[in-house]
Amino acid sequence: MKEPNCHQELREAIKQSKDEKERIKRIKALFVQECNLKEDDARRDKYLEKFTIVQSEQIHDIWHDHLQLGKPKDKRLKVPPMLLLEPHYLQLDVAEDQNCIFVDSKNKEIVGLVARNWMAEGKKENLDCVNEIIIKESQVRKSVRLEDTGKLCQMGYSAGSRSKVSFDWVRKITSKKNRLEDFEHLGSYIFVLLWNMSKGRLPKPIIEDITGFSNSTLIPRMNYAAKNRATSQILGNYTVRVGADDIEFDCVPMAPPSGFIAYNYSLSLTGTHNEKCPHKYALFWTTARTYGSEEGGHFFIANYGIRIKQSANSVVVWKPTDFHGTTLSIKGPTDESDSHQIGMSIVTPVRLVKLWEKYQQEQITAENVEAILVESDDSEEE
Repeated sequence: MKEPNCHQELREAIKQSKDEKERIKRIKALFVQECNLKEDDARRDKYLEKFTIVQSEQIHDIWHDHLQLGKPKDKRLKVPPMLLLEPHYLQLDVAEDQNCIFVDSKNKEIVGLVARNWMAEGKKENLDCVNEIIIKESQVRKSVRLEDTGKLCQMGYSAGSRSKVSFDWVRKITSKKNRLEDFEHLGSYIFVLLWNMSKGRLPKPIIEDITGFSNSTLIPRMNYAAKNRATSQILGNYTVRVGADDIEFDCVPMAPPSGFIAYNYSLSLTGTHNEKCPHKYALFWTTARTYGSEEGGHFFIANYGIRIKQSANSVVVWKPTDFHGTTLSIKGPTDESDSHQIGMSIVTPVRLVKLWEKYQQEQITAENVEAILVESDDSEEE
C-alpha cells in the first residue's frame, strides 16, 4: 500500500529540522572553540601544541567548512584549530632551492635537514619511474589515516589489524582483485633505492641512528622477495631501469622495515603533532609537486620555528618527537584537478617494534596481544 504523501513530507521536514539543529550545534561548538569560551585547563596547556597551519586567507576559506563544520570519519578525533601563519615569527624560512642542515645551538645535535635535487638531474626517467610506482601503489592501497584528505599508505611490515594481529607484510589493499605479487616488489625497490641513496648522502649520525635501530632489534628489512620474511635479512637485491637496461644490485642493505607513500596527503585533522619513534630520525622524499610556493603544502618543524618550502625531488629529515606538520594546500578536499604532491617516507611505528619484540620472545598470545597494541597506541603520541 502506497504511503500518503503527507507522511513522507512530515518525515522530510523532521529530517531537515534535525539537520539544521546539527548544523547550528557545530557552528556553536566551533565559535566556542575559536573564542576560548570554555574553561579547560588541559586544552589551555595543549592549545599551541596541536593545530592546523594555513598560510593564506584563500587556503583558509577553501578548508574551513570541511574541517570545522564537517563530520570527521573518526569521532574520537578533536578538530585542531586553524591558525594563519605569521611569517615574521619564523626563525628560519627555507626556500625551495636551498639546502640546509639544522643544528641545535645548545647541544650541537642535528635536528633536521633538507636536501634538494635528490635524484641527479640527468636521471629524470628514474624519478618518473618512482612516481609511477607510488601512484600505482596508492591506487590499490587503503589509507592508514581516513580522517585526513589524500592517501597515506603503509608499506613493508605492519602489526596487522586489531581483529587479526600478525607480524607480516602490509595487506591493506582496496580489492582482492589486486594481487600483492603483481606489484609489491616494485614498492620494495623504491624504498631500498631511497635508503641506499640516503646512506651515500646523509650525515653519519642520521644513518647510524636508523641503522643502529634496525641492527639492534634484528627486525626484518623491507624485502618482499625474501623467502622467509619472519627473520632478519639485512642484505638483498633490487633492480633499477637505467635507459633501456635493467641494472641489478646484489647483496646491498635493504630498507628499514616500514615506510609510507603519500599522494596528495594533507594533515588536515592530524594537524601539527609529535610522536614517539624507535629511531631518532625519520625522512621523507617529495618526489613530485605541481603546487606553486604560495599554494601551501609546506613542512614545519614547529619546535624551532622552521618552515621548509616544498619542492619536487627534495629530501627532508626531522625528529618525530619534535612538533611537526604540513600546511594545508590550495588543493582542497573536493578539488579533482591534476595538481598533486607525491612522496615517500622512512619511519617505523612504535607498535610494530613492540609486536616484533614479543614475537621474538614467543610471548604473543590471543590474551596479551590486545594489551600490546593498546600500550603502543598510547605511546605513539606524547
